[in-house]
Amino acid sequence: MGIQHSSRALQKKLLTKMTAIKSEPISDLITIDNQYLDRVTARRTIISKYDKTVHGCLKGGESAVYELYSFLLTHFLPSRFPDLFTLTEKAFHNKVTGKSFPTSPPQDPELCLRILAETIEEDIFLLKETKTTHICLAFACCFPTGFDPSAKLGLDLKGIHGPVPGYEKIGPNIKAEGTGPDLADAIEGLQKGNAPGMFKYKSAIRWGKSVAGYLRS
Repeated sequence: MGIQHSSRALQKKLLTKMTAIKSEPISDLITIDNQYLDRVTARRTIISKYDKTVHGCLKGGESAVYELYSFLLTHFLPSRFPDLFTLTEKAFHNKVTGKSFPTSPPQDPELCLRILAETIEEDIFLLKETKTTHICLAFACCFPTGFDPSAKLGLDLKGIHGPVPGYEKIGPNIKAEGTGPDLADAIEGLQKGNAPGMFKYKSAIRWGKSVAGYLRS
């Protein structure tokens, strides 16, 4: 399968951190900063401690896991961050952690997910598109916000977002967030819109005021 085809497919399968499905610019798929080592070390500890609570794959999700593994380890990461990740004929090398992994996906999709989860900081949900919705077939999620990610396997979008206050109203109409003052207005609007419970669900009661102030400064 060609890389360009893989890129388009992956963009359609990524569940964003917002409550919506959208295509992300390919360059924005993975972010890395100066805290990368601490974070992926923490993720490795979480994977070891919680195992299948933080990663899983249903029958039928294997091909998506293999595709994502191959794309990230053999193309995207070495190309996007060549100072941090290198390739030999059979191995992917993470120069920050000192870890090496095979370039060919391991047969066990769970192992693929564990490797991905300790290589990138992003939590991942892989979805299969149906005629009417998307179904979660695989995931690697070390930092869920108040939910058990393993409980999302096999669910459609409505089931995945069941705990989100007012999702049945806002789900079809979610739009991209703005920046600066617009984002501050959006944060404060969480408690005023058609799903006011979202303000508490997002824990904005703790951080909303200070973040909005910063965005307007």
